[in-house]
Amino acid sequence: MIRTIARHKLTKFSHSRMILIFVLAGLFIGLIVFLPVIVSKAMAPGMPIGGGVAATYFDIVEFFGAAVALVLGVLMWRQDAKDGTLSIFLARPISRTALLAGKLLGSIYALLLFLGITLLVYFAAHLLLLSYDIPLVFLLYLVQVMVKWLVILSFGLAFSSLVNSLLAAVLVIGYFTLGTIGKIVLAFPSRWTQVPAKIIKVLVMDIDKGCQPETVLLTDMSSLSPLLIGIAYYALWSVMLLSLSIILFSRREFSGSRT
Repeated sequence: MIRTIARHKLTKFSHSRMILIFVLAGLFIGLIVFLPVIVSKAMAPGMPIGGGVAATYFDIVEFFGAAVALVLGVLMWRQDAKDGTLSIFLARPISRTALLAGKLLGSIYALLLFLGITLLVYFAAHLLLLSYDIPLVFLLYLVQVMVKWLVILSFGLAFSSLVNSLLAAVLVIGYFTLGTIGKIVLAFPSRWTQVPAKIIKVLVMDIDKGCQPETVLLTDMSSLSPLLIGIAYYALWSVMLLSLSIILFSRREFSGSRT
């Protein structure tokens, strides 16, 4: 049943043209990153181009993917509640946990699809334009990216169980902005700013805990520990937030629905 719900979620994405949006987003990212490379190669055919361009590309992919994850999180079940699909699922002999798990799986499929499209765009450009060997550790970096997006999706899902979708998105963005402010304030020499900054640091998740693409693609990583720590850190936050989301969703009342 969970897979059936996940496939239903993907079908709704297809009908809403989200897959087309993913393709256009991948092409757009490729255009803004690789068009200057094409111009540079035309002006200087022998100039080697590689790791820096790849790092820039995946920096932008991470940003766009985070935006996609946030949208998927805040709308995970609210669209179904709006069009009546949620009531149909709730009327069936299926637990709310399984229902939410199915919708979560469908959203993860969508994120994997977005990542796959952007990878296809990158590798096509890589073969045609770049003189660069991708390190094997890059595969572990992709795992980190997916778990990081899952955290943002989980935040959106948790907040959307408390407030409407728009406010949930604003709260998630504000939450991570608060973390950035905390880092900036922590660098101030004043003692009076250190205490609140440290409190913020404890309460707010560090979205930059893992390795950045520049580190993976432009340096010779002697240890996998930073990537593994980043994956574990994001995974722990995901588990906590998804557990909270399940509790909130299970206790939520839906008019006209059997609970």
